[in-house]
Amino acid sequence: EARDVHHFCALTGFGADGVCPYLAIESVGMLRADNLVPNAPGSDVPAPVEKLVENYFHAVEHGMLKVFAKMGISTLASYKGAQIFEALGLNSDVVAKCFKGTVSRVEGVGFAQLAQDALAMHHMGFPARASAPDGKAETSTLRNSGEYHWRGDKDGVPTERHLNDPKAIQHLQAASRQNSPDEYRKYADITDELNK
Repeated sequence: EARDVHHFCALTGFGADGVCPYLAIESVGMLRADNLVPNAPGSDVPAPVEKLVENYFHAVEHGMLKVFAKMGISTLASYKGAQIFEALGLNSDVVAKCFKGTVSRVEGVGFAQLAQDALAMHHMGFPARASAPDGKAETSTLRNSGEYHWRGDKDGVPTERHLNDPKAIQHLQAASRQNSPDEYRKYADITDELNK
């Protein structure tokens, strides 16, 4: 189920003629129905579902074009089916059966682990939980798996350093909103420290 730009790029790079992100489209509709989407600029109501889905597709298309540009590719036809990437984290049996012709110098998980992962994802989407009104987003929304979430210290183990950590961004946003040189100085000090 394609959700983000990477998924679309991988599917297209392996030859997909089209991708229908049905789960993403359905999620956008449910979020809109439950009033969990911010209001449209200058309006008292959120944008209609059609506009939200159009925005989603526009963002995906823009993201794919950025990926193409970074690889020096200017057209979708040149990218489609090119298999210009390497398989990482899959064992050679999976690569040979599912990604024929793809380079893979690093072994990884096999079909058994992939099946476990699929079942775990299914359980996340359809857990045993108390009943709530049918069709409400909070009854069908997947939990945040942390894929795009900042991971701070966990159990005393520090995460990897990133130049744009939350504290620095907090000061940058405050500097922008308040036109504050003091907040910008705090941002610059954190960034300078992280650059060492």
